[in-house]
Amino acid sequence: MTIIVPSGGLLADHVRKKGILSTTNVRKIFNCGGFGMEALFFLVVAYAQSATAATVGLTFGVAFSGFAISGTQTFNYKITTQNRKNVFSTLLL
Repeated sequence: MTIIVPSGGLLADHVRKKGILSTTNVRKIFNCGGFGMEALFFLVVAYAQSATAATVGLTFGVAFSGFAISGTQTFNYKITTQNRKNVFSTLLL
């Protein structure tokens, strides 16, 4: 996750800055895609017949959760930059 979260954030910012997708669509794709792939690989872990398959599934599942986190953080940053005077109240929620 140390590599995936910053890489996912850079990818999300790149897609937004190039105008390929809006911020809302980037957030939706990264969150849904990240959590969906995480769930898929955790199902692989649940039904794995060997320790190697379970380890690979767990590794990829945690890696895809990094994409979900980067999508969430992109959205939080957008909220704080639009409402700079309300950042403190947003953090209290």
